[in-house]
Amino acid sequence: AETGEILTSHAAARPLPIASTTKLMTAWVALHEARLDEIVRARRYVPEYGESLLGMRVGQRISIRDLLYGLILRSGNDAAHTLALDISGSIPRFVAQMNRYAAAMGLSDTHYANPVGLDQKGNHSSARDLATLSRRLLGIPAFARIADSRSAVLRSVRPPRRIATINELLLDAPWVTGVKTGHTFDAAYCLVGSGRRKGV
Repeated sequence: AETGEILTSHAAARPLPIASTTKLMTAWVALHEARLDEIVRARRYVPEYGESLLGMRVGQRISIRDLLYGLILRSGNDAAHTLALDISGSIPRFVAQMNRYAAAMGLSDTHYANPVGLDQKGNHSSARDLATLSRRLLGIPAFARIADSRSAVLRSVRPPRRIATINELLLDAPWVTGVKTGHTFDAAYCLVGSGRRKGV
């Protein structure tokens, strides 16, 4: 984990649909393009049946930090949508930023088509690229704290609201430290995981 050396892999470079693990790049862009304490207003989002949501009211004031908690813990598509529009002004411009960051990071198996991870042609990555991105994210203390949280209190909303993670591994194994789950029909179940046990 300290060097990034791959110890074992299987089809590591195969591009596949990645569901809500897409939100890892949404978080990366937000962490580099916005301030955590910035207050924004929730944008209107029309979900399809079964989507994961943070559950904000249109126009509700919320911080970028709390949106990131909602993005990672609850996998909120509405949180991703609000982040994208606040940072870039439009979804296409935000997706272009996601792809620029992916290219700069050398994620050669990765291309994004939306910020939430819904099944769409051109939204894919590989196990290798997801591991690379996640390792970079976990090097950011603010993100590492979010990814390792079992629950969080969103203090920028009124009244403050507690949310809990949907990553059951965080609840079942105390040594797990993140990172992100995902599920769609095309991608099936996805997991990017991290942990620390016995100093490793």
